Amino acid sequence: MSVERQLYRASIGLLIEYPYFGALLSELVKEVSPASTQSIAIRYEEPVFVLSVNPEYWTQRIPGEGQRMGCLLHQVLHLFFGHPWPGLGLTNRFLSDVAADLAVNQFTPTHWLPKNAVLSGGLAEFPLAPHQSLLHYYEKLEALLADGGRQYPMAFSTLMQWYEHRETLFESHDSWYRSSPGKKGDKELARWSARSLIRQTAVAAGEKALAQLPPALRLELGKEAPGPSQEMNWRKLLRQFAQSSRTTYLKETIRRPSKRYGTTPGIRLRRRQRLLVAVDTSGSVSKEEQAAFFEEIRFLGHTGAEITLLEFDVEIQQISKYKGRQPAFLLGGGGTSFLPVLEYANKSGPWDGVILFTDGFAPIPRLGIRPPILWAITAGGLSPATSMYQGLPGLKLKLREGVEKSNIFGV
Repeated sequence: MSVERQLYRASIGLLIEYPYFGALLSELVKEVSPASTQSIAIRYEEPVFVLSVNPEYWTQRIPGEGQRMGCLLHQVLHLFFGHPWPGLGLTNRFLSDVAADLAVNQFTPTHWLPKNAVLSGGLAEFPLAPHQSLLHYYEKLEALLADGGRQYPMAFSTLMQWYEHRETLFESHDSWYRSSPGKKGDKELARWSARSLIRQTAVAAGEKALAQLPPALRLELGKEAPGPSQEMNWRKLLRQFAQSSRTTYLKETIRRPSKRYGTTPGIRLRRRQRLLVAVDTSGSVSKEEQAAFFEEIRFLGHTGAEITLLEFDVEIQQISKYKGRQPAFLLGGGGTSFLPVLEYANKSGPWDGVILFTDGFAPIPRLGIRPPILWAITAGGLSPATSMYQGLPGLKLKLREGVEKSNIFGV
């Protein structure tokens, strides 16, 4: 059986046993190649996440189907917790690797793990609370290492054994340090994109799949994703959100015969993107800020997205198909309310994504929204430090001053 077939079978097995993580795995691009990695690893190649599998490693080091499912779950859990993009300033790579595996292996069935897997049970005499973060375990391991085996000799001995076998134990972590995005802003973009993918998968998987997760993972899933910092390229992030919201469909074509039957019509893969772009036209948003909004919307249109433009202040003023330029007259000038926009987004569509350009000065809407949403807040608008900013549902992005000539899509 080919590696690709084995990978497919293990993915289906994971989907049956752990529907949410199986669904998250299905969102990753699969790559089987000896050139991409020496083991198995997840990396970010904007705007997608790639699971790279070395075929020799897969066949020789992961022989059974249960271990294959465990290996895939292990990788997806690292993605779930954001481990592939180190950014905590942890100086001891070995302790960081151990802490990462302690954080994820407790959620993997023991019969799916290799015999030498890193587990808290190996440090039995050393007090380690379950369901903690990588940083928590790292700090505990620092204390164990500093103790030098005086108070916890057996746990220290186990830690030293892991150190001796670190090259094989943590081989799949190599790409975290070698292939991680180099700039801090790019690492943050990868982590932010991962949180976006995780939350979108949760919506798609449904309540039944989420109910099967351990309480600690449901709690982690419910944490509010941190907003992007000022070091992040906000145009790049806006592009990533727009691209990740695309859907695919099959279209019949007489120009391509069916590969299976050799007859026409065949099928061709097409991408479709329906965006609802809401523009705040209230009195608190200046004409210059509105012009900046439409500069970005113009380049969103260059990607082939089908954009529906919604102008609003305290109510929806006008809805139209975007035609490549700012309308001659924008209706509005009153107060601001986000509620009519969210109500429209829920009732109309379906939308692949909603982007809302605003200064953010309005009451927080007490209404859930079905499609993915990104709030693009003006540079002089609502501060990320405020509870109002943090209370906005979905993803949030603080725009920079000015409109650059080079646009987010490089067109």
